[in-house]
Amino acid sequence: MIDLEVDGECWRYAFAQPDGVLSSEDREYLLRETVRLYKKGDEKLRIKGKEFEGRLIRGKFECFGACSGREYNAELETQKGKRYASILVAKTIDSSLN
Repeated sequence: MIDLEVDGECWRYAFAQPDGVLSSEDREYLLRETVRLYKKGDEKLRIKGKEFEGRLIRGKFECFGACSGREYNAELETQKGKRYASILVAKTIDSSLN
């Protein structure tokens, strides 16, 4: 999993189905919106980046080996057609606090 800071909090994420179509800017936007959806507790969120639009849908709690967290599924319309991604997110605690 990879760390991402959102609104002063540290989050970890992993793409279960990386696609490679999104720019790094749109990819980060997608991850930040996923964290915001997680924090709000809603089921769905319409999203629109520079090169895509679509929706995020909350999934179930998942594990990838030693990594676990809430899964979110993205259905995206891009210039290259419809794309899908699964994103696993989990809030982390700053290790310096231990």
